[in-house]
Amino acid sequence: MRSARFFATLAVCLFVATAFAQTRVRKHVCDLSDAEWTALDHAFQKLEALPEDDPNNYIRWAQIHGSGMPISTGPCKHGSEQIWPWHRAYLIWFENALRASDPPITANVTLPYWDWTQPPTGVRYPIQFETLPGLLPVGTDCPTPSTCRNTTPHPSAPFDAKTIASIQAIPDWSLYGGLAVSAGSLELQPHNTIHGAYIGGLNASNLNAARDPLFWGHHSNLDRLWSEFQTAARKSGREPGPVKKDFKINFRKGMPHELSGDYADISSPWLDYTYQPQQKQCTGKGLAQAAAMKKEARPALLKIAMPSAAHVVEVPFNVAPPAAGERIVLRFTGVSRPVDASYVVRVYLRPAGSNPATRTESEQLTFFTTWRSNHDHGDDEEPTIDVALDVTDRLRELEAGAPAAKRVVQIDIERVNDKEIFKGIEPGPEFNWRKVSIEKETSLTQSIR
Repeated sequence: MRSARFFATLAVCLFVATAFAQTRVRKHVCDLSDAEWTALDHAFQKLEALPEDDPNNYIRWAQIHGSGMPISTGPCKHGSEQIWPWHRAYLIWFENALRASDPPITANVTLPYWDWTQPPTGVRYPIQFETLPGLLPVGTDCPTPSTCRNTTPHPSAPFDAKTIASIQAIPDWSLYGGLAVSAGSLELQPHNTIHGAYIGGLNASNLNAARDPLFWGHHSNLDRLWSEFQTAARKSGREPGPVKKDFKINFRKGMPHELSGDYADISSPWLDYTYQPQQKQCTGKGLAQAAAMKKEARPALLKIAMPSAAHVVEVPFNVAPPAAGERIVLRFTGVSRPVDASYVVRVYLRPAGSNPATRTESEQLTFFTTWRSNHDHGDDEEPTIDVALDVTDRLRELEAGAPAAKRVVQIDIERVNDKEIFKGIEPGPEFNWRKVSIEKETSLTQSIR
């Protein structure tokens, strides 16, 4: 038995050694052929069927993300710029495991990206993640799909394309991707919101998120967005991230390319992969059903229906318009890492004296989501994070007319209600922050280099 296991491991190692032989291409979920979906589904099922003690067992891969493994330096460091190179490494090595699961059937498998700025082809998600057995969370210790992820029909895109475009246009890496102890907009808005407020279930916390195959489509899209930001940044001489390039992210013994800087460029000789722009318009029964459904009113920035909080926090807004090269930054210092649920924070810009009860989504300045943290990260996880949101472009849009003489921001805090997955979890300390400020700033990334 030991000899058989040795030769099986050796075969996988030899396959991985040649896995980077040619540029691999990750595609939009609507561009995969039926054969490519079949191969991907087969690869997931092969990993899910492996013995629990096999290092390539699917649950063992998922555990690397949530709580780390004895052989790893995981878990992932969220609330920091290191989230991006860590997940880039996680994606490429998991993709290698999929490819090695049953060649030649799986030899050319790549992880598709799920662009959540487009309506779903299924009831709520890409239809293949609702129908193919290897891409369902039911196979990972879930009694029913509804306890593993939110299954409520959602006829429109969960995330606003215009909001993503504004995030991609942020010129400063620290505000886009974060720094050592602060999160950037890419994490605070699409990353956390899709995980904690849209998918829910296993994705409701970092402990179990990777057990749901949707995790990989979500993070492939985030990695695609980061790679596009990097291309634009390099062309203009800006910091493409990460700033700290010696963070150790190896999660397999003897794993080469263990530092965050090794994952800074997807065109590097050993990574050598690309994201193919969407080629085909999405079609399918799910889209037809979505178009026939009565569309609900959606917030202007947040495309997920959330209730309004009963109370708001109000802060004066007295910052003059930015000069050339300056950005207006809304900064929250010492934001709680919630342990009981995710929280969505929405910020409205309004004339001073406005009744909070009359706020509308057209007045929304920005928002962010704090993703529920698991209890097992220990001393490596800071108890709070800092949040910095670039609101320059949205502010200009809201003030296209004559701005009010005196303005305030009204801040709405809403706890995500995910009864099934949070059942039995004791409420944590009250979600809060130490300070909120609105400031004019120049490039933070350039100032620390």
